[in-house]
Amino acid sequence: MKEKLALVGLTLVLAGCGGESHQDLRDWMRQQGEGARGKIEPLPQVKPYEAFAYNAFDLHDPFKPRKVEPGKGSAGRLQPDFNRRREPLEAYPLETIRMVGTLQRGRAMYALLKT
Repeated sequence: MKEKLALVGLTLVLAGCGGESHQDLRDWMRQQGEGARGKIEPLPQVKPYEAFAYNAFDLHDPFKPRKVEPGKGSAGRLQPDFNRRREPLEAYPLETIRMVGTLQRGRAMYALLKT
């Protein structure tokens, strides 16, 4: 029963789509398309490439980190203490340490780290 009903519905839909009764619509579309001509602007003039000579090869590369060199610099400036006792977290590479949370006990706050 459902198959017959679906077949009748499909037949009616296909019958409604057929025929040449839309000639007025085709005429209107043709009239609208006749006046729809676009104007394309000409391409802009291309400027010639001017090469730039980079002459700062002897300067420090700004994209490379500077190395700390002990012993250089003035004595009045703060200097790292390379002879100090290392902290326990310094045994792990910085890339492997991740903060996963915090703990608070009284006024003191502690970080939870995962290696």
